[in-house]
Amino acid sequence: MPWRILIFGCFFSCFALNAQVNSISVDLYKKIGAFPTATRAYVYEKYAVDIVPEGVPSFLKDYRVFEIPLSDDVSKKDNLLAVCGLYQKEKIIIIDANRNNDLSDDRLFNFPYDQQEFLGYANRGVFPEVYTLDKSSKLDRFTGNELLINYTQTAGEDMHRKNIFVEVLPNFIMFPSPDRPNYEQLLAWFDYTFLLLLAEHRTGEFSYHGKRFQIYIQQDRVDRSFERLKIFIREKAAGVPVGKFEETIFYPYKKIIMGDDVFDISVDPLRETATLTAVDSRQNYEEKLALENQKVAAFEALNFLDGKVVGYSPELTDQPTLIHFWGSWCGPCKKDMPILKKISTTYGDDLGLIGIASESSENLDLLLKISGEHDMDWPQICEVASEEESGIVQGYNVKAFPTYVLIDDKGKLTLRTNDIELIVKELQTMIQK
Repeated sequence: MPWRILIFGCFFSCFALNAQVNSISVDLYKKIGAFPTATRAYVYEKYAVDIVPEGVPSFLKDYRVFEIPLSDDVSKKDNLLAVCGLYQKEKIIIIDANRNNDLSDDRLFNFPYDQQEFLGYANRGVFPEVYTLDKSSKLDRFTGNELLINYTQTAGEDMHRKNIFVEVLPNFIMFPSPDRPNYEQLLAWFDYTFLLLLAEHRTGEFSYHGKRFQIYIQQDRVDRSFERLKIFIREKAAGVPVGKFEETIFYPYKKIIMGDDVFDISVDPLRETATLTAVDSRQNYEEKLALENQKVAAFEALNFLDGKVVGYSPELTDQPTLIHFWGSWCGPCKKDMPILKKISTTYGDDLGLIGIASESSENLDLLLKISGEHDMDWPQICEVASEEESGIVQGYNVKAFPTYVLIDDKGKLTLRTNDIELIVKELQTMIQK
């Protein structure tokens, strides 16, 4: 069944929306392929279980068993059973795609693999084609390793059976290297990690304000039931795409900008429909966004490192302050942490430094572990993400991670960026050491 997307367009006059409304609908059809992006789900020790499934080949002696969550069902009844192991110089992967808890009737994937040889590739940064994602992530085709998986999608109390195409790849979550704190653990599990690549999306075309547009809607994660979507839109002229796709839109967080108009989007995955509603002009929206990004909001919360109350107030400040927004789930955030530590060491008491960890749940053990691994001894606040228009993340209008907000000693916002190197340069000018 095709998706149908409804688009409601409005004409704008200054800050007011005109009463005249255009409504356009377009069917979106399922398409196999990773274009325009690749959604990945890494399978590693986090999903390992201590069970012996039915149907494991007798020749496979060295293997690990995984249960991969494909839905929001907290009872784990709908987890996907998988086995990854080694046989001679091959990595063997078997996935219970038909969900009968028996691997004897499922497809066996085998890939050439030798740990030492592969670590040699990692050190040189050159990999065999079977281990790269370039082909799958850039082209609208796959390598022949697609697999149709059944799963359950939930919406409130309703549960619906669905299926989704994924590509199975013998990939890994990260390269083990001696300088990593958990090197031994990574190395122990390195042979048994693999990757599922989302192999389908919805696509279609529609006209708006005399222009033709192309839209792609894709799940953001393989192991979630439409909690977030990746949405891509680009203009077409004479049947040919014009330029690159606009910035990735993560539903339901970002608005969609097409031409001079700004849209909200709502998605009903069970009915396979989506609705775009024009809410503002691009000029008005960007002006308001610029004002929002200049806000310097006061806040106060518990420092999860020591349990004491910490915060920031522009009226009470007497020194520059750097607020960094991060998350335990955010790879780029962790990559910047050594630089943050250097900033803390360099400027000491001359700079106020506060971390805001945006999390889906209050997993303090994990946050303490990450903070300890990176020696982040400055105040850290955990804020559980919610849909309510409150909190520090919402107050600073943070939509991407990491985000760095640098405020001067008068409480005026000096720099807001996702690039920590720009923060380093600005601090060199702001604080003379």
